[in-house]
Amino acid sequence: MISYILRFRLILYTIIGFLVIEACFVFLIPKTPWDHPIGFIEGTLLENNNRAKFVIAEKMSHIKKNKFDIIQVGGSSGLHASQPNIVNTYLKDKKYFNLSCCRDTSFQGYRFLLEAALKSTKAKISVLYLSPLSLPSPTGNPISSELGDSIYDSYLGPWSNIKTASQNWRYYIVNKTFNPNNPEWSNNPLGKHKILLDNTMTLQYLTPENIQQHIKNDSGWLPHYDVITPTSETWTKAESEYFLKEIQYFEEMLEKYDAKMYMIFNPSPYNSNILTQELETIIEKGFSKLENIKLITKFNTFWELEMFNDDVHLNSKGSAKASHRIGKLLQENL
Repeated sequence: MISYILRFRLILYTIIGFLVIEACFVFLIPKTPWDHPIGFIEGTLLENNNRAKFVIAEKMSHIKKNKFDIIQVGGSSGLHASQPNIVNTYLKDKKYFNLSCCRDTSFQGYRFLLEAALKSTKAKISVLYLSPLSLPSPTGNPISSELGDSIYDSYLGPWSNIKTASQNWRYYIVNKTFNPNNPEWSNNPLGKHKILLDNTMTLQYLTPENIQQHIKNDSGWLPHYDVITPTSETWTKAESEYFLKEIQYFEEMLEKYDAKMYMIFNPSPYNSNILTQELETIIEKGFSKLENIKLITKFNTFWELEMFNDDVHLNSKGSAKASHRIGKLLQENL
């Protein structure tokens, strides 16, 4: 009996101690303007994933505060291609937001991000925007990733909505360090702290403050600066199997939210060949079986090299053309 009482007291004292500590943090923590999920951006602020996480967190924060009707997800080809300010000129009473980020998000991450956005905005229309050169594969573009797992944990996981005062303290310290007004980050476009999202997409001329401004003023679109002349084609037939499997997961998620999605492939600087024609046939057949997702472009659409900075990223001229293309496609299909 005494042993039982001692154990009960120990548990009670632990709970009381926890509550006292949390109460202290309530009075210690200054109010902050940031609403990134706790733990999403970690202390290693110069790691590539944190640059991507910063973009994602800022975009998610923006769509929570503003009403958008159409949400685009996908990799960096869409991040740099789709300018909502142009797309919106083709949409009567709907607003388009570019939630695309980067390849490191992974295909699972694209889906997690879209689900979080659908829950947050109540939007019912979405776009998956991909380069035909970026289909998922075990050895190439990732099907899953640490970044994708972080998106799930921070925006969809069972603990994503639970915040304690002590967690907010950590949140405050990390965000204070990562504040765009921090001299370590601001006014340093060419210094050692380049904003790199991954090895293939460079935002080296944009500070976090610039990124925030683009997200606010351009509804998620970010320009692409890095110029790498395309050199070779990388079509792989086997990738269609992984791609269609991931698309099926999108189909199931969209069903849960009574939402629809349009699949748009970015143009490429390469002409179609026998392999791309085979891929297109396989992909079109796969999409024809879906109820909530509609493919509204060809798998490969050739554009002149002058529109590109590299294989998958359009330059400013190409981005404007692509945005008109997206607007027209949605106008025809909505």
